[in-house]
Amino acid sequence: MDDQQIRDSCKNKSYYALSTARIFTLRMQKLDRLLKFNTCLGILVPSLLGGIFATYGNVEVVKIFVSITGILGLVQIVLSVLSLVYTWEENKAYYLESSKVNRRIYEAYKNAMLLCGEELIKSHSEVMELDAKQNDSDDKFPFSNKEEQKGNRYAYYVMRECCEICEAGITEYKLPKLKKGEIRCANCGTTKSTI
Repeated sequence: MDDQQIRDSCKNKSYYALSTARIFTLRMQKLDRLLKFNTCLGILVPSLLGGIFATYGNVEVVKIFVSITGILGLVQIVLSVLSLVYTWEENKAYYLESSKVNRRIYEAYKNAMLLCGEELIKSHSEVMELDAKQNDSDDKFPFSNKEEQKGNRYAYYVMRECCEICEAGITEYKLPKLKKGEIRCANCGTTKSTI
């Protein structure tokens, strides 16, 4: 491969690494919100229950508050069980680490594109090795179509590139709302009218 082909390879792979980093960042943020909400419920429900009994004693109003805190307690129990069964803490840690590594891979590919000759070849092969290893780990957590669209859209936005499929210029990294009579590009999520 000549220098230009290696640079093209770096550009394509940097796009994929940035897209993957974004997907894992979004997943990590979602789990983080769920875990914090669960923790808040775990502290809030017993505090509310104790505060209600201390304030109102044994009044009729207490029954209503006990019912509400009971429902909140059940929500907290369900979230705790889901968190344990689906290993949210471990997944959150993996998503965070993968996001960081994929971001470094993106930067390494970007930096390699600035090199030439033997330095380019050496840097490209080193980054490809790290990238392949990370991809093997990331493949254990497959992406949904919507996640891929969000990741691809973000990568196009950051790299100031047009979508390879629909050729739309990406001016915002968030997915647009899908309205009636519109379809979404399978790659970047851009919407267009079918009418």
